[in-house]
Amino acid sequence: MLVLSGPARAQAPTADSTARRDSLARFTLAPVDVTVTRTETDLRRVPYAVEAVSMTELGRGRGKLTLDEALAGVPGVLAINRQNYSQDVVLSTRGFGSRTQFGVRGLKVLLDGIPQTLPDGQGQLTNVALDDVDRVEVLRGSASSLYGNASGGVISLWTDQARRARVAPTVRVLVGANGLTKYRGAIDVPVGAASISASGERMVTDGFRSHSRADIRQGRIRVGLPMGRTSMTLIAQLADDPWLEDPGAVTAAELALDSTANPANVTRPAGRPNGVGKEVRQGQLGLTGTRTFLRGGSLTATVFGLKRNLANPIASAFIGLDRWAYGIRTSGTLPFALGPATGTITTGLDGQWLRDARVNENVARTARTRDQLELVNELGPFAQVSFSPVPRATVTLGARYDRVRFEAQDHFLSDGDDSGVRLMDAPSGTAGIVFDVHDAAIPYASVSTSFETPTTTELGNQPTGPGGFNPTLNPQTATNYEVGLRGFIAGRARYSAAFYRAEVRSELIPFDVPGAPGRRFYRNAGSSRHQGAEIGVTVSPISALRIRGGYTYSKHHFLNYRTATLVMDGKALPGVPRHYLSGSATLEVARHGWVTIEETASSSCFVDDPNTLQNGKWAATNVRAGVDVAVTGWNIKVFGGVGNLWNARYAGSVQVNAAGGRYFEPAPPRSFFVGAEIGAR
Repeated sequence: MLVLSGPARAQAPTADSTARRDSLARFTLAPVDVTVTRTETDLRRVPYAVEAVSMTELGRGRGKLTLDEALAGVPGVLAINRQNYSQDVVLSTRGFGSRTQFGVRGLKVLLDGIPQTLPDGQGQLTNVALDDVDRVEVLRGSASSLYGNASGGVISLWTDQARRARVAPTVRVLVGANGLTKYRGAIDVPVGAASISASGERMVTDGFRSHSRADIRQGRIRVGLPMGRTSMTLIAQLADDPWLEDPGAVTAAELALDSTANPANVTRPAGRPNGVGKEVRQGQLGLTGTRTFLRGGSLTATVFGLKRNLANPIASAFIGLDRWAYGIRTSGTLPFALGPATGTITTGLDGQWLRDARVNENVARTARTRDQLELVNELGPFAQVSFSPVPRATVTLGARYDRVRFEAQDHFLSDGDDSGVRLMDAPSGTAGIVFDVHDAAIPYASVSTSFETPTTTELGNQPTGPGGFNPTLNPQTATNYEVGLRGFIAGRARYSAAFYRAEVRSELIPFDVPGAPGRRFYRNAGSSRHQGAEIGVTVSPISALRIRGGYTYSKHHFLNYRTATLVMDGKALPGVPRHYLSGSATLEVARHGWVTIEETASSSCFVDDPNTLQNGKWAATNVRAGVDVAVTGWNIKVFGGVGNLWNARYAGSVQVNAAGGRYFEPAPPRSFFVGAEIGAR
């Protein structure tokens, strides 16, 4: 990077060089502001590993099907499409979140400031339509002092909130291999000072795996109303997934034979005519108000609610869920000056409530085995101060207290009353310092603690009985240490490097019981250690070329972990590869064309706690190309791509500690897609 950027600095300004600099405007690598720290902050003043990604750049020519596309190349984040729309993508940072069988664990997910993570720590991506996302911010590492009940960090998604000067419709069409079709329409309408945007889409695919068909329909309306220093934003989102087939995982022998589904998931006994899968309907409504003050600072409050219905036949049972969730998020920020020191104080309160009516039946749906009402509430006041005691140094101190109450009301009393209450609470804190000594080198260091509860599903799935909550399953806590360095070089390169160590206590570990296929149970390990390094680079050596990549090194292992039959002290944490690399290079071709080559590679990883079996190392190459043309007020984009160019055979993700050796989830072979988009400028 230094070699490439050096000549650019030395050149005398000429008309030609000025034109080249102008052509770089949309690829500017200048420092950016981030909001994932709960107040708008210059990235140079943040003592944590934070990445901000523009989807205008990263989403160019992509299918925009799942969230892993928005996180490609972000160091420290393992984001893998498991080719199973019934179970969401695999998302983990620094080993946290790798235990998930479905949804997202260990990470807070926000969409326009509205939590997609429930108070018990369970995250759902049902409402996330990537076409609407304009910007992604990722805070890696402990986020408990700001967001509570999260060990791994925060993924904050923001949709495009710019007000258009005129009515601006957009249409996008995508078709591809394995019966993939996706249609999307959107429109932005200015109404006086206000703005209204609406979008709707449908995606259907047969999937390359057996029994992996999906039908996903989403809609969204956003209304923005500025009123002087006050602004109001109303967001309504709907998702309807009539049927998402679940192919499950396969054994090593089945993977070698190109089997792509668990036979037990495909069979259709009485009561399960469609095999294993999910039917999901979800709606969410949120209202956010922000007031800015004349002397700086602001006050923001968000109220939101969610309704979700789930029908989920699995291999050993039928699960029905009727969910209501709602909450409030408030935060206020004020600047201050104390002698030569200046800074900001941020304080607020988060409150979330969850009501799940859960019913379990046998496979044939002729007998009920559980009828239980699950209530969860979380309250979390927090405060953070960020100040500069001396020029070019910023100190950040934060604290939060979380109280999470779980209650089970057992309505299936033929086997006894398993009603009960679990209360889990903990304080969390953080302290960090960053030195803005030079554009090319901005070092920082921080220490923090984290707190993460089991989810209601993890508490309720207990091998000793069908009802109530597991009385022996406890939250995991950790102390996190991090040092890092970030820099900006000659306006053409940006890099970041983070080194961390987390001492984890009572780590939540999944395991299967052979007699209950499709069910996951959980226990606590005594202690474990997560440590590693994350390096990210973005460089544009010439105006027509942009290179971006992230490398993650992970060394996670158990310190003290024993069961009645096994001693796993010193064993590696399963599901996390030691080395993971993702990068891309985009070249502007001629006047309107472009080509992107993307490479992802992973080392092997263990798939079980005793470390008896590994998923092999793998690498995959993707290529995308397209043409972007502006014609009389319209932007026209035509694009296409090839996934897994060299047709590599591998398992892209694994299910940790699965019963019967069913650890592996195959990745797709070579596949093709083409698409087109037309929208008003």
